[in-house]
Amino acid sequence: MMKQIVKILLIAIASTALLNAPLAAQIASEKTTAGKSATEKASESQSVESTPELPLTDKTLVVWVAPANLKQRGGSALTIEDGSDHFDGIVFGELTPAKWMAGSDAFTRTQKEQSTWPAETAEGTTLIQLAIVYQGKQISVFRNGCLYSQHVMATLPQEFGPRSIVGIGKRHRAQGDNSHFAGSIDDARIYDFALSANQLAELEPNVVADVVPWAWWTFDDEQAQERTGRFLITQLSDGAQVVDGKLVLDGKTGTLLGRSGKEIPFAYETPVRPETPPENWLTYHLAHPGPGDAMPGDPNCAFFWKGRYHLHYIYTHRDGFSFAHVSSTDMLHWQWHPTTLTPPKTEHGMFSGTGFFTEQGKPAIIYHGQGSGRNQIAIAEDDQLEKWSAPLALEPT
Repeated sequence: MMKQIVKILLIAIASTALLNAPLAAQIASEKTTAGKSATEKASESQSVESTPELPLTDKTLVVWVAPANLKQRGGSALTIEDGSDHFDGIVFGELTPAKWMAGSDAFTRTQKEQSTWPAETAEGTTLIQLAIVYQGKQISVFRNGCLYSQHVMATLPQEFGPRSIVGIGKRHRAQGDNSHFAGSIDDARIYDFALSANQLAELEPNVVADVVPWAWWTFDDEQAQERTGRFLITQLSDGAQVVDGKLVLDGKTGTLLGRSGKEIPFAYETPVRPETPPENWLTYHLAHPGPGDAMPGDPNCAFFWKGRYHLHYIYTHRDGFSFAHVSSTDMLHWQWHPTTLTPPKTEHGMFSGTGFFTEQGKPAIIYHGQGSGRNQIAIAEDDQLEKWSAPLALEPT
């Protein structure tokens, strides 16, 4: 049964990729009133070209949004995450009721003093354009083309690379509360450079402009496919649906997640114990040698398989909480394996769990996917327990 579920998921991903191909081509072929494509006109106006191999730093988030009510707190109309726990987003009412802000992880790039900002008055079905422009260390928020707030971040800009995820509804996947945005969104897009106020004022929802988005959702289909082809997978949760060309969110569980669906080159990390450990090391039992910290370090997912004892434990990998993997034939001499159960591959952090065997006798793990809001299951795909299936989220019943 589990094999069939995984197979269905893979087919769904492939189908989504095929469906997105004509949308990406459509953007290139759509004509402006001058008879030239948006891409051609953008090139003539010397706008910044997309460089997908480079991470985003300067960027612009834009949505046409109608809040369902002005009392809601802490949901996001558009967020970009780096694949771990770092995010930038258009957040409503998190710190001050009825006010928009540039949300970020632990408020790292957020202006907390908001007393002089105007409170939102539009609600129900009234659409407004919200945009956040990131240029260097300066963050500018615009409402309907007019400057709403502006500040200089105290830290360096966050980079968003090829593992980035786009979300609508929650601020970010690992948020500590259950805040969700309630309302409708007619158009959501991200640009890979800082738009000017004039460029923002010229934008119209669902219309190709002189500047080409880096990512773009127009909600013209029930699957809410992304139009440029950069994010091949769009997932809508319960409480999120496309109605009359708009994404409608219930403010309770409704979310949209956009994922690349592409294989991203990745260099695996393998913990290594030095041949001559420092004198203060505990050498008479298993201890994490680095890199990263063995925190929280609790043991998880143990097996005896093909003549070897296998153990996983949590450590702080450079990309977030991951499962270190060690094995032994005698439980005295341990070998570290490459860290393959890690956020860039699973798209969530690795929290506590256990191991078991499927009905077909294959090793499998069940654990909490940190930031996913779900427990997850993965099945081993090799005898070294270094290759695992894509995680399958367990939905509550």
